[in-house]
Amino acid sequence: MSYEVVKLACENLSQLEKMKLAQYLIQTSVQAMEKEKPKVQVKPSEKQSNSDVIATVQERVLKSKPSKITSMKNFIRSMFQFQGGISDPEIESILKDLKKKKIFKIEGAKVVYL
Repeated sequence: MSYEVVKLACENLSQLEKMKLAQYLIQTSVQAMEKEKPKVQVKPSEKQSNSDVIATVQERVLKSKPSKITSMKNFIRSMFQFQGGISDPEIESILKDLKKKKIFKIEGAKVVYL
């Protein structure tokens, strides 16, 4: 089927049907393009050393100062969401390193900055 045949057939469609068809065509073309060239995600461990990651997290945590440990974990998790994500053991490791540096301490569920 050629473009001209489809174009002539579309003249008989209602406005709503034309919009639905346009949306369908855009979705299928985007899916086809993604299959041809899938996005490649970069792992944070490949680009930054552990000390660089800790320094970056420390700087951002001190600016934001989440007040609860769950907020702190979610904050750290969100920092890595566009780099492929981060696992819970890695988050715990980062928190442990920040506690060793005496950036904060945990009292119950609260975070106290030093």
